[in-house]
Amino acid sequence: VQTAEPNNLQARDESTPLLTAAKERGEVCVGFIGDGLNDCPALASADCGIALQELGSAAVVNAADIALQGRLAELPPSILMSRRTLVLVKLNLILAFLLNVGWVVVAILETVPIWLSVLADGLIMLIVLFNSLWPLCW
Repeated sequence: VQTAEPNNLQARDESTPLLTAAKERGEVCVGFIGDGLNDCPALASADCGIALQELGSAAVVNAADIALQGRLAELPPSILMSRRTLVLVKLNLILAFLLNVGWVVVAILETVPIWLSVLADGLIMLIVLFNSLWPLCW
């Protein structure tokens, strides 16, 4: 891993070719953290650009994928939260699909009134909605 010196503007200007070379080698994900206007090309070309918003301008924040307000120490909890959220989204999709398929099978095998089917569909949506509230407990 090569890093740019914070006081050397020429080293920062060379960060974009370094990112391009890392992408060409087939690295899984290339990330770049920047706080100045000269970081915009590198932030835009990285797979995951992270801007420190308190020091950066609007152009830096727009070029980045993530904007942190303040300290770099906020990055690991942000990554953990995004991974948990992705797992929760996948879980909700699977849960909604399985419950709906299960209800369709019950409706096909037995004669179920239409009002009960509508009620079951609403309850399935509520189950998925309440399952989505887990991030409030994290």
